Amino acid sequence: MTLCPQCHKNEAGYKQFLGVIPCDDCRKSSGKLSKQIEFTSQDIKDQRKQFANDIIQPFREGHVSKEYVEVYGTKHIDVSKNELKNLKNTWLEEKYYNE
Repeated sequence: MTLCPQCHKNEAGYKQFLGVIPCDDCRKSSGKLSKQIEFTSQDIKDQRKQFANDIIQPFREGHVSKEYVEVYGTKHIDVSKNELKNLKNTWLEEKYYNE
């Protein structure tokens, strides 16, 4: 029995073309992506903040965007009065909009 090369607890898997591979538990947990490091200049980060409103869309997942209506109004989109009453912040969780 060959132990897993990552956790050293469970039995490792084996693929003919790869050889010894991590156990099922390690392969399942490694599928989760962590926050990735971004390699960009400060100038690009500043421009993302400066021009964040330029990429806001009027709808997201069927909801009218409150941010879009605040910036551009409703002149170019067709929305009902009921939708205007139920406006939601649909882009606030976006990374570049809040920074």
